[in-house]
Amino acid sequence: MNSKLKLCCDLLCKNAAEVQAGFSYASDPVMALAVSSMYTAEAERVNLKELITARKLLDAVKNLSDDEPDGVRLAAIASMAVTGKPEEYLEDLKKVLSLLDKAKSRDVEYKLFSALLLADNIWPEDYEEYVERTKEIYRRMREEHRWLTSVEDLPFAALLSVSGYEVDDLIIEMEMDYDILEKEFPDNNALQTLTHILALYDLDVEEECHKALRIKEQLEDRGFSFAEEIDVTILGMLTTLSQEADKIVADTVEAAEYLEGFSFFKDQSVDTTVLSRRYAAQMVLLCHQEEEPDEEDPTSMHKIAYSLLRLLMLVE
Repeated sequence: MNSKLKLCCDLLCKNAAEVQAGFSYASDPVMALAVSSMYTAEAERVNLKELITARKLLDAVKNLSDDEPDGVRLAAIASMAVTGKPEEYLEDLKKVLSLLDKAKSRDVEYKLFSALLLADNIWPEDYEEYVERTKEIYRRMREEHRWLTSVEDLPFAALLSVSGYEVDDLIIEMEMDYDILEKEFPDNNALQTLTHILALYDLDVEEECHKALRIKEQLEDRGFSFAEEIDVTILGMLTTLSQEADKIVADTVEAAEYLEGFSFFKDQSVDTTVLSRRYAAQMVLLCHQEEEPDEEDPTSMHKIAYSLLRLLMLVE
């Protein structure tokens, strides 16, 4: 295992142990790992004081503390804390939510999820523009696949809006990916999720689809599964790395085997094999995304998409 990947795995598990021991709201190993991944993505050790402060701040906000599932609330808490400026982040989050309220989404969970993505990746002066883009992309998704598109796709619409690509271009590429991969994915919902991720990157459509299939087949041969939305999201993100499919698969398998040696991945109360594989893929993404050249935009799409993945792990 290369040293950078090992460091990422080590930091993930050290952070998770600290979260589990010192932050009661995330004492469950699944939650502790998800919070840990947010700090690990910033190459930082967990700050328990910031997490506790962020929770108190969120709990004090009317209509933003009781209705959301624990995983989504924890995503908001961790997002606030990791910035080191929880009060400021919370104000930004409330601004985005007030704009998303106008979208008339009936699902509070996915609205908050979408607001977190936008607050993480957009300047406050641009919130209104990107909320409108999010609504337009979501509307176009429903036009193309009415029976597949639901409120669960709203965060993906938010993610696509941040890409900066024209809405027409995004829809066209998603449909091209869908047509190529349709026979390979019996679950159309999972396939739609994969096309959302692939459309984020300016890659040759046929090449990226074939690479996705190579990675999927090779990882399935090693026991990985792509039955859930989170796993298909991971597959799409692995596909967009510049490394060859064989290298991506080898690193992911090696990281999974390494993580299985930590106590967090020996807890019999959860399916730790699935967890170790999902986090191994995350650490590969985190390790390699830093190598992706992006001189024009310091906030690369790899980093932005990774923020969605971290949030998804809290609501799985």
